Amino acid sequence: METMLPGDTVTSSVFGFSTHLFSLVTDSGQHHSVISTENDVTSDVTTTTEKPYEEFTEVKAAILIDRIYIPLVVAVGVVGNVLCFVTLVFSSLRATSTCVYMAAIAVLDCVILVLDLCVLIRGYLGHTQFYMHNDWTCGFHNFLFYFAIHFDVLLLLAMTVDRFIVVRFPLKAQSICTPSSAVKAITIVGLFTFGLNFQIFFTKRLGATRSPEDPLKCWYPDPDVDFFMKKIYTWIDASIYSFIPCLSLLLLNVLIIRQLRVSIKFSRQFTDSCSSSTKKVVTNTNITVMLLMVSFTFLLLTSPVAIVLLVKRYYWLPDTNAERARARLTHAFVDNLMYTNHAVNFVLYCVSGRRFREELKRLLCAVSCRR
Repeated sequence: METMLPGDTVTSSVFGFSTHLFSLVTDSGQHHSVISTENDVTSDVTTTTEKPYEEFTEVKAAILIDRIYIPLVVAVGVVGNVLCFVTLVFSSLRATSTCVYMAAIAVLDCVILVLDLCVLIRGYLGHTQFYMHNDWTCGFHNFLFYFAIHFDVLLLLAMTVDRFIVVRFPLKAQSICTPSSAVKAITIVGLFTFGLNFQIFFTKRLGATRSPEDPLKCWYPDPDVDFFMKKIYTWIDASIYSFIPCLSLLLLNVLIIRQLRVSIKFSRQFTDSCSSSTKKVVTNTNITVMLLMVSFTFLLLTSPVAIVLLVKRYYWLPDTNAERARARLTHAFVDNLMYTNHAVNFVLYCVSGRRFREELKRLLCAVSCRR
């Protein structure tokens, strides 16, 4: 069977869940979402009676949302994540295992946001060479995105498990949930994610297209690899980034909240309000509230992407320009909601974490006093 070159159709479809970062950009600068399925492979060759895709209000609104919102969320997110990392690493907070996880997540969030901005800039330039000069940079860019986004969400899951152990088994947690154990867990999760996605580095390549505006596309030239990525890896991707974490976080958060209420009630009844035991409960409660805020925000902002994936695979099959325009606008909302999840942790920490606010103020005062 002859393999179709990328660019044989005006619109291509990339199969995957978190691959919406690597949206295809047409010569008119449209930022096509790539959360799609095999049912989305269509051609933009329109009939004389159908309105051109580019002229729909939904498409223009989606492009405007991307051009305004993405630079804003990237700027706010990168600055916030840098402040998070500095506060968590260069303060007493680094003595807790949860904050070690949070510092690692801040680094990964920065990487994801910067990659998103690269794709937006490519939309303006209209050619692959902006950030992909050869096969290796093509493979590395795609690998780095998958690695970062899977690593990020698995660390959030590991952090939630760590916090559940602290709340549910406080005595055992003193020897289990330590900063060193958090570093080990981060290393194990990182190696797993690296192994899961490393094949992308060798299989994703630059290929020639028949499009004069963008003669090179980053794709999978091997038909077997292309089949695997479209039919199998897309569900591995979706399960790791959304389905498994969403269900697990929801269950763990319910158990944490339940146990937290029991611990607070017990502390109030059997200990003095000024005792060291009570102060420790308050500290653990404060950190746990920060984690719960992050977890529920993840569920709120990433669930729409998973829902769109399922709906488009089984029920919503756009086959006209009008339907594709509505799908484009829908993706503009859900994709940017997902990226917002990687930019808001600093705000969540400031709102819910008293100790985080105190350490941040101390560090900012120390810097200002030196000047």
